[in-house]
Amino acid sequence: FFLCRQVDDRLDVHRVRLSAVPSGDAAYLLNPLPTVSAASERAAGFELGVTLRHELAPEVEVPAAFPSRQPVRNDYPLLSCLELGVTCVRTPVADLADPTRARRLGILRAEGSRVQAFALGEAEALARAHGLRGVDHLEVQLPGRALPDVDALRPLAEAGLPLVLTAVMPGQPVPGKQHHRTRIGFVADELAELGRVLDDVGVPAAAACRLDPWASWEEAIRLAEACRRRRWQLQLLAELPGVDEIANAAAVARALLIAAALDAPVFLEPLIDLDRTMDVAHGLLDTRCNPRLAFDVARSLTALVKGAGALGAALSVAQRGPCEVAALGERCCLVITDAAGCTLGEAVADLATADDLRVCRLAFGTIADFDPQTQLAPEAGPLFVYRPAGAR
Repeated sequence: FFLCRQVDDRLDVHRVRLSAVPSGDAAYLLNPLPTVSAASERAAGFELGVTLRHELAPEVEVPAAFPSRQPVRNDYPLLSCLELGVTCVRTPVADLADPTRARRLGILRAEGSRVQAFALGEAEALARAHGLRGVDHLEVQLPGRALPDVDALRPLAEAGLPLVLTAVMPGQPVPGKQHHRTRIGFVADELAELGRVLDDVGVPAAAACRLDPWASWEEAIRLAEACRRRRWQLQLLAELPGVDEIANAAAVARALLIAAALDAPVFLEPLIDLDRTMDVAHGLLDTRCNPRLAFDVARSLTALVKGAGALGAALSVAQRGPCEVAALGERCCLVITDAAGCTLGEAVADLATADDLRVCRLAFGTIADFDPQTQLAPEAGPLFVYRPAGAR
């Protein structure tokens, strides 16, 4: 059903699935919706984004009365982005040249989301940059290298779009995989030389960095150190690791908490399952566009982190028995468990003495009062423990 709320001079419309409405004393979390004014006034910082591996609104023809066919468009991915609270999307620059795709992206942009178009190589970016409409950022992907062509940077900057640089490095080893894969995004060790090149040329540009799910906390430490040495505008690229829903939900939660600590936008992918590639991967949505656990984890944690007043706070990670506890400042923490046998009070002993704590089951979007005797289990998904805004 649709829930409409009058907020100031606008009407917020929330789409709520009946299957997600909680029973008992738990509350259902409604995430704040992006607005056009918010998008135009928003400074660079923590945002939830998605990378569009598929079309945002694919069109096909289905049989009708012979011999005719009827065109059908699937708008569920677009509507799901709105429900998720997405405020930025990455898409190939070619999508903007297609009138139908550009129109659907324009709808998302009119609802308050930014559009970041990426092109492979400086030559394609230069060819597309001038006259590009309906785009907020231009991402230049550097094939096989971590440094841009300095002669192309100034003409690209003159196109008037904020620039984002991304390394595309083939032949990268991946744990558990026989064949090497292509890495899209910088790693922290590549930022120092990139920063020197940008400073010499005098062209401001953001850097899109890769967050691998098997080493996300370690990479977060290195990225934070890089930001202390130079003031970076970072973007984070995070991919769901596989077909294990529990592992995917945990990976999304880690990526979002790291993005909040760095106060940087994070782009999740894939939005929809990828089932015809070398690496089969579940997305935020299945192939019928039904939400998976990772979808609600992203929706819930984004809303809560923004309201917790913890953006840019120090991130610390500890292992307590089977529980992985990541604290963001002193007001909130993320709890991920690999096995049963631990209570919530034991996992978050540092916060458990407070009497104003709340707990969100991120995979279900439900909020309840903190109960230290709550038994933790992997199938419950990650938990977010926090003090509400205004609480001491």
